[in-house]
Amino acid sequence: MTQITPRVVDLSHHNTDDGSEIDYRKVKADGIWGVIYKATEDTDYVDPTYDDARREAKAAGLLFGAYHFFRPGNVERQVEHFLNNAMPGPDTLLVLDHEDEGCSIADVKKFLQLVEDATGQRPALYSGYVIKEQLGSKIDSYLAETRLWLAQYGPEPEAPPCWNHSGVWLWQYTDGDVGPEPHKVDGIGHCDINSYDGTQQELVASWAFPDTDGPPQPEPPPMPDTIPPWLAVMRAITGMTEQSGSGSNPRILHMADAIGRDWPEQANYAAQYTSDDIAWCGLTVAYCVSTVGYEPQFGPTDTDRWMWAQSWAEFGVPLSSPKQGCIVVQTRDGGGHVTLFERWEGGKLVCRGGNQSDMVKESSYDPSVVIAYRWPSETSRPTFAMGDTEIAWTQASLNLVDSAGLDVDGEVGPLTREALVSFQKRNDLPETGLATKETVDEMLAELGDWNSARGEPVDGNGR
Repeated sequence: MTQITPRVVDLSHHNTDDGSEIDYRKVKADGIWGVIYKATEDTDYVDPTYDDARREAKAAGLLFGAYHFFRPGNVERQVEHFLNNAMPGPDTLLVLDHEDEGCSIADVKKFLQLVEDATGQRPALYSGYVIKEQLGSKIDSYLAETRLWLAQYGPEPEAPPCWNHSGVWLWQYTDGDVGPEPHKVDGIGHCDINSYDGTQQELVASWAFPDTDGPPQPEPPPMPDTIPPWLAVMRAITGMTEQSGSGSNPRILHMADAIGRDWPEQANYAAQYTSDDIAWCGLTVAYCVSTVGYEPQFGPTDTDRWMWAQSWAEFGVPLSSPKQGCIVVQTRDGGGHVTLFERWEGGKLVCRGGNQSDMVKESSYDPSVVIAYRWPSETSRPTFAMGDTEIAWTQASLNLVDSAGLDVDGEVGPLTREALVSFQKRNDLPETGLATKETVDEMLAELGDWNSARGEPVDGNGR
């Protein structure tokens, strides 16, 4: 029997459907080096737990990969769906999960090549008996140069002759029930586990860009590991509605006031926004980006075009396809509309925005109505950008008021962002994960309370 060395787990929402949670730090402590998570299937399904899994696994220091479950049908649309929702970074392993006999070898090769053309990385190929039956003894030179992740729950991995030279890259030896032991990983329980015959350095080297001189330059702008902070703000105000009758919702009017306060050159425009009967989709997007430090877009010169929806087609930098949180500029009867992209569903864009049936909510749109996908410019530095000492102060303060347990190192990493989000959530602030002015103000207030609660010493010796 081949020696089994559990090093990689592959997971999906099924691993938490029973309400359990995955502790990725325990997973890493149990000797696991990497996590490969289901991102998409066919042309419309997105695993609802993918984003959280990616954030938590990477925060724990694990290698991370994304796989697409292949189905018969339009290959180009499946590739687009996968890349739009997996949002791979240069260190993200990409995998094609080939288990459906209706997908031909030609389809498999087409998918792999299209992804490689788009990202510079040829995905690994996961399969078992299907690839063995389809290839038989045939040697396909293209597939022979593709990493094979073999599913086989016997005592030995038996690769098709096509991989006689390179061998099996990963071996899925159990589904958590069938196959050799062990079947469990600490922090997860029973799950799909994969053996890797090599060192950790070798796995890292082969993970995302095997046999190349390194990754290609990523397409700007780079995607964050968590949801974009302006989308977090939009989610926080979801449900806000216009006021019925002749009145206006003061929360909607407040968005204009806040923009005028933070961006004085737009104050005169903001002062003209006096009723929620005025279209406010552009205003809502403006409030979300302004809250996290980016100057909003506005129309040419006249006040009646302030926050004009189609003016957002000039904001920031363009994207060739939608990424979660990107600004989606649309055309519609009588003008335009602007929202933030959440996900694909059934070939439709699901976008979150204001003035959608008079409220902030999700709505679906056909891609044919889109004028532009935009992203804040990397050169637009947030107004609350902090130096190392200020970041260290924030970390130390979170340790005091929330017992966050952060290293006070002046670097903003996943744990610092998570601690900020937790603090903001507790104080009903927009959950941006950034040290915004209102976050720091609230932190200062709590520090004052904390300091007052310490009391005074009884005597000069502190007794």
